[in-house]
Amino acid sequence: MDITGTFVGTMSHMSPEMLSNKRYTYKTDIFSLGVVLWELWYGRHVYSEPEYETLPIYVLLDAIKIGQKPRCTFQYAMPKTLQKVLEQCWDLDPDNRPEASHVAVVVNTL
Repeated sequence: MDITGTFVGTMSHMSPEMLSNKRYTYKTDIFSLGVVLWELWYGRHVYSEPEYETLPIYVLLDAIKIGQKPRCTFQYAMPKTLQKVLEQCWDLDPDNRPEASHVAVVVNTL
């Protein structure tokens, strides 16, 4: 089922299709789930690096729309399996994003 017409949430956690005011499905939540899991792993807000803090919000949102992803290689880098599933969550094509059940399986193996 497609959804449109709503624009509620934290913009840095929104999917590219939502930020672009395109039709979206529940797969938009999978994008956001990937962002939240990133924040839980690193213990800080997504896009909190110095180069993002000085950008106007619209520049950051435009970067997200074209596929800019948070880095997964900081100190305490995440396991490759988690990194891979998060990158899948952030795929620009919602149809390529994993199901929540697959994400749960990966997280439960950590």
